[in-house]
Amino acid sequence: MTTYTATEWSPQLNASFFIRANSNLTSDDFTVSRMSFQARYRWEIAPLSDLFVVYTRGSNLPSTGESEFQDLLFDSWSQRVTDTWVVKLRYRLGG
Repeated sequence: MTTYTATEWSPQLNASFFIRANSNLTSDDFTVSRMSFQARYRWEIAPLSDLFVVYTRGSNLPSTGESEFQDLLFDSWSQRVTDTWVVKLRYRLGG
C-alpha cells in the first residue's frame, strides 16, 4: 500500500430551477413546492479510489405564495420528508 498527499478544497453552492410546461399562461404566480439540502464529501484515497459521503434532507412545502423565504426554509428543515445518508467506497483493485 502507498499513500498520496494532495490538497484540494473546493466548496460549491448550486441552485437548480426546473421549468415545467404549463398551459395556463395568465398566471404569474411563482411558488416553491419542494426544498432540499445536500452536503457531499469526497475523499480521494488513491488514484481511482474514492470515499463518498452524501447527506440529503428535503421537504415538501405548501403551495402558497404568501410565506417568507426564511419561514419556508425553517419549515422545510423541521418538517422533513427525506433524511438520508449515503456512503460509497470505490476502490481500485490490482495494478
